[in-house]
Formats: sequence, structure tokens, C-alpha cells
Amino acid sequence: MVMSAMREKTKVVLFIALIAFVGFIFFDWGMQKGQSGSRGDAGVIGEVNGREIPYEDYRRTRQEVIAEFEARTGRSPEYADFDTIEEETWISLIRESLLQAEIQKYGIVVTDAEIMEVLRRNPPEIIRSLPDFADSAGQFDPVRYSQALANPAFNWIPVENYLRATMPRDKLQNYVGLNARVTNAEVRERFQALNEMVKVRYVRASPTEIELEEGEVTEDELLAYYNDHPDDFLAGEQAILEYVRIPKTPTAEDTADARADLEDIRAQILEGADFANTASAWSDDPSAARGGDLGFIARGDMTPEFEDVAFSTPVGEISEVFQTPFGLHILKVEEREDGDEGERVHVRHLMIRLEASNATLREVERRMDDFLFSLEEEIDFAAAAAAAGLEVQRTEPFEKVGIIPGIGLLRGAQRFAFSQTPGTPFRSSRARTTKASTRSVSRNGSRPDRSRSRRSAIGSRRSWERRGAARGPASGSRRR
Repeated sequence: MVMSAMREKTKVVLFIALIAFVGFIFFDWGMQKGQSGSRGDAGVIGEVNGREIPYEDYRRTRQEVIAEFEARTGRSPEYADFDTIEEETWISLIRESLLQAEIQKYGIVVTDAEIMEVLRRNPPEIIRSLPDFADSAGQFDPVRYSQALANPAFNWIPVENYLRATMPRDKLQNYVGLNARVTNAEVRERFQALNEMVKVRYVRASPTEIELEEGEVTEDELLAYYNDHPDDFLAGEQAILEYVRIPKTPTAEDTADARADLEDIRAQILEGADFANTASAWSDDPSAARGGDLGFIARGDMTPEFEDVAFSTPVGEISEVFQTPFGLHILKVEEREDGDEGERVHVRHLMIRLEASNATLREVERRMDDFLFSLEEEIDFAAAAAAAGLEVQRTEPFEKVGIIPGIGLLRGAQRFAFSQTPGTPFRSSRARTTKASTRSVSRNGSRPDRSRSRRSAIGSRRSWERRGAARGPASGSRRR
């Protein structure tokens, strides 16, 4: 492959990808803004190729990862999110460390003259987008920017620090780009990889599709096969969790409060507020960026509840508040048309998502706290669940990697299951559920009992071995 050949030709080509991701450089801006604050714990918490990672770097990077998460999702991280946040933090720190090592290796430095040249001739977009240099239309104003450059009282230190941190990355990227070479043979290989086509004929056959006749595989044969092929039935370390689930669903009171809010918004629109502007400000739907505009819709495009209201509301009118599986809505029909494909309506809408209130979430937390407290009092897990009106559920055996059956991908629970002794309670807060759980563990290399499903699998394999010759190999043709 082309990328493989390029990696062999230059060791630093990998940093092309890294440069695009390494960042987390932020600075305060303006004449009146300075940098203050005391340094925290200066202890070292990690090391990459001999380069130490101070606690302060970790703390700052983690804060920026959390800020980016909140900006992307519109919410604060919950318990289940912190595994991903920790992982992203460490990946960023490792990338930064590797990048700095390459910058030092090639002796890349930035001079004062280079910084001044960039500021005068090509200020970065992050600087051009600052409101300090914007005109009345919000666009970059070169005149205001030039005046700031000539003003000795303007605080340029944060900008200088930013450029000293980012410009070496730009230089390294340019170095990598100039030293990367692609030969004609590599281009040909890449073209063939992207454009080569194959046509294959095959016969699909699976042991699971073979129906065994009664008595075709005897119990003795099953046992003999099981004993003769012990490695086929070895399982890795597995755990089983017992858990209870308390949904974080909105209550009837939460729904009533959301409906009252939307009724107030509808009243403002009826009194003259612009629907598009109001939808942009209040709607939880992605269409808020377009003023709630969904364009023309036909029958079958939306949920039945939405369509019933959309096609029965007169043009120019605002609907009553109605509910769909996505939340509470009001809509406005902009226009209506009849065509070859039937009736269509042009709709704007405003949606309020139904979510559990803080009071509801606190009640969920209280119930789970009470449940955990009862476990600490050495009450049996099942008895404590019954007393709390909760149903105990049990997972299938699972290994360290992958999802937990019935629960999903919850890394905290996975770590708990393979690090604690059976009977230990665990608590997790997720977007929709809260759980407490206990588990049992089977260790590496264990051979499970021959259950009905295991016997079925062995029997299918035995039958497959007997009939395999009759099936014949798959055949195929290939063309370039």
C-alpha cells in the first residue's frame, strides 16, 4: 500500500495525522485580560518515551476534553462518559509528547521575527475570528487589527504564547510533506487496490443449518468428541452480573411541566413572535439551526402523530401542542401543494424533548442510595431488591472485552466484574438507567458444563464433518 511505503521512507510521516488532532491550546485575549492562577500539584503521573507528563498537563488537558464534550453534546458528562474522557485525555497527552519529541529531534524552533511576520501578513484564523478585530457585520477588519498591532498597550503575550506552541507543529507538518515521496509503483498499487474488481461464485453452507436426525449423534459420541477436543471449548475469564435497573424516565409531572413551557412559547408566537426565531432559540430538534424548517413532507415521511397534525393544520396557522415519540411539538404550515405524488406540506416545527427533571433524577439517586445502603447492611442482594420493589436481572457469562449482555458497553462495570470478589455491589449512572450489581467469575481456561446448547453445537460439528465431503469447495472466477 502507498501509506506503508511512505512510512518506510520517512519515520515522521505518522505525525501528519497527529498534527490534526493535537491541540488544546487556549489563551485569554484582550488589553485588560492577564494570566493568573497558581500551579497545582506538580507531580509526575506518566511517562512517554522517557518524557515526563506532569499532573498539571493532565489536569488542563482533561478539563479541555470535558469542555469539548459539553460543547459537542450539550450536556455535562455522566459516570459512563468518564472512561471515554480519560481515554481521550491520555491519547492527547501521548500525541503531544510524541509530537514534541519529533520537534526537538529535528531542531525546529520559532524566532521572534517569524512570529511578527505571521502576525503582520497572515494572522491565524483563531485570531482573525476574535471580536476585538470584527467590524459591525462581524467580519475581520484589517484596519482595527493594524491599529491593535501598532498599540503598545495591547496585550499580545497570550497570542505570542499561542504561536510559539502552534508554529513548530506547522513547520513539522511542512517538513513531513516535503519529505514524503510516492513512486510510480506505489501509485499503480494504490490504483489497483481501489479499482480492482472480482466476481465470485460460492456455495453457502453452515453447520447450524443442518438438522440432525434423532439418534444420529449419540451421547457417547458427544462426550468422546468433547474430551478429545478440549482446546475447542476453553473459555477466557468470564463473569456474570446480577443487577437491578432504575430507569431515568420523565414522570407525568415532568411531562406536564414541559407541556406548560411549550404552551407559553406557543402563546408568544400567537402574540406576534416570529416562529423561525423562536424555534432557533428554544427547539431541541436539529432543525432549530434552520428556524425549525423541515421543508416539504409527504405522507409516510414522519411519524403518524406528526403527520396527522401537519396535514390537518391550515396554512399559516400554529398547531396545538402535540406529542410524538421524540417529544412535544408545535408546528406551522407554511404552504401546501398537490402533485403527482400526492399532497405535500411545507412545515416548520418546534420540539421540546421530554427529559427527567432534576427532581426526578434526585429521586432515582435516592432510591439507588437506599438500595446500596441496604446491601452494606449485609442484606441479601435479592432480598434487598425485593424490599425496594426492584427486579433482579442476570447477565449471560461475558468476557472482559465487548458489551455486557443486557447492559451494554459499560467499562466501569466490566472493570468491576473482573477486579472485585463475588457479592461486591457496584453502582453506575448512565443516560437512561442506574444499576447496582454483583457477580461470579470463572477463570481462564475453564471448560463449561455440557449444556443442551453445547451438545447441539458439537452435534452440528460432527454432522458437518461427516457430510463435508458431499458439499464440495466453493468455486469462483476472478478478473482484473
